[in-house]
Amino acid sequence: MAAKKAAPAKAAKKAPAKAASKSSDKPTRVGPRHLAEGIVATYELSKKDALAIVTGVFEDVAKRLQKGEVIAISGFGRFVVRDRAARIGRNPQTGEAVKIPAKRTLRFTPAKPLKEAVMKKKK
Repeated sequence: MAAKKAAPAKAAKKAPAKAASKSSDKPTRVGPRHLAEGIVATYELSKKDALAIVTGVFEDVAKRLQKGEVIAISGFGRFVVRDRAARIGRNPQTGEAVKIPAKRTLRFTPAKPLKEAVMKKKK
């Protein structure tokens, strides 16, 4: 008897190509280098100098917040460090009392112009 030939495997159907994603689907991550590029374009500085400025500003803001200072940037917003007291909470599954330790938190409150600019509908 002659051996039967195996039937050729069917080619897997390819999924249709996805349409280009909208910018609102996934937020863009912006880092110090991206901010430095904007400074380079606006003020005609070298990339190295612009990155040094951006990095320096963030380092200074971080140092001041660690000291507990309030950072208020006109037209942008306020950064405030708050101390939260220790408290007793409840485990929602068991109802058991749980100690929640004290901690420091960072709060950002946007200024009115920033809030209005962000809340505008995209065209």
